[in-house]
Amino acid sequence: MKKTLLRWSRFLHKWLGLYISVFTLIWLVELLVLPIVYKLSPAAGFSGQPAAGVSIEQIFNAVNSGRFGDPEYLEFRYQAKTQRYHIIDKREYTILTIDAVTGESIKKELDYNTLLLEKSGLGWINQKLAGLLKICFQIFFVILSVTGIYILFYPRQQKKKSL
Repeated sequence: MKKTLLRWSRFLHKWLGLYISVFTLIWLVELLVLPIVYKLSPAAGFSGQPAAGVSIEQIFNAVNSGRFGDPEYLEFRYQAKTQRYHIIDKREYTILTIDAVTGESIKKELDYNTLLLEKSGLGWINQKLAGLLKICFQIFFVILSVTGIYILFYPRQQKKKSL
């Protein structure tokens, strides 16, 4: 029994380790390539009333009119502490920051967290495939860890000495 368990542990550890290493290499390549593929388009300027500030209604109406992109994919946030509006485009994975006092576009940046969360792990091919691969990766990683610990504590098969 112990010999069979050790043999299966080595077998699983070898092949699951190979799967996890290939999948990890795919993730590393995606971390380098995805930000290059999803480039930023120029920020659309918003001219508000600099002296009186820009109201939430003005920005909200501009978002709903499609000025910053398709309103279906836009999310609107206001940060009172910094007095800035953030318009998040979920389709292009960008964040546009607008100053609430002057109404000027401060910056437009790539939303790396959302991009890598949704598109890594072959998510750029198919989201369901990516979810399945990530679940398999997690389960296989647990099995890899358990078999590795078993191989660590029982590294060799002890042969019975025959008289």
